[in-house]
Amino acid sequence: MGYTVALVARLSRLSVPKRAPLMPRIPRLPKPSGGDTGMLDGAGPVLHVALLGESSAAGIGAATVDEALVGRLATRAAQITGRAVSWRLIARSGAVTATVRRELVPQLTEEATGWTPDAVVVVVGINDLIRLTMLKTWRRQVAQLITAIHERVGECPILVAGLPPVHRVPTLPSWLRFLAGRRARQMDGQLAEVAHASGAHHQPVLNLPCDDTYFAGDGFHPSPLCYGVWGDLLATKLAEILSSSAHEPIREPEPASSSSRGRVADADQGRRERTP
Repeated sequence: MGYTVALVARLSRLSVPKRAPLMPRIPRLPKPSGGDTGMLDGAGPVLHVALLGESSAAGIGAATVDEALVGRLATRAAQITGRAVSWRLIARSGAVTATVRRELVPQLTEEATGWTPDAVVVVVGINDLIRLTMLKTWRRQVAQLITAIHERVGECPILVAGLPPVHRVPTLPSWLRFLAGRRARQMDGQLAEVAHASGAHHQPVLNLPCDDTYFAGDGFHPSPLCYGVWGDLLATKLAEILSSSAHEPIREPEPASSSSRGRVADADQGRRERTP
């Protein structure tokens, strides 16, 4: 990333502490193996789910797509709904919200096969935070993104993931974690407001429990453990949205791993939030 703490300190208009170290350069991790599309068996009709966004959506920090956010999201969605899931990943590391709208949204559908999502899950925000996007610009770009998705795929449910807990990123010095975390909370509040006003849904994740095991080897991107808990949370919310819109009951989720159960339980308040 190569930006300095002096730049990031502008997030709160505070001066940089004396002798503050430069922002460490984040090692470039490879994209997980396994491709950008997949299919999971199920008894019900096929649910087409697209995951759209930046490096966390792309699964950076996981070795395979099964361990990444898209794999965990699709697996839990199939378990909860009892439906077959056809998933598609459209993501790019470093992409800001405006880039996602311009360059990735057109890839949500595939003319050759007729593939169109029944639901879109969106993960954006960290790169906008890093680049110090103004809040009013952030609001406008999020609204434009949601509008562009609807124009591309119709009125399917859109679930926007909240900004992750950057205040716990281990590679950042503690004072910088505080500043970045405060800005992330401001951006997440704006994200929720715009999503709801635009007919989309918002799932907060800022308060997920998060120790060092939740981060990949670069100390910045999520680890497979984090992707597991994050994917469970998003899949549960997505199933609720689909059930509500279709007026159909959903099956109780199959038991998650013991480690995930404990962490998801700790995030229960965020998971139970309902769209007004």
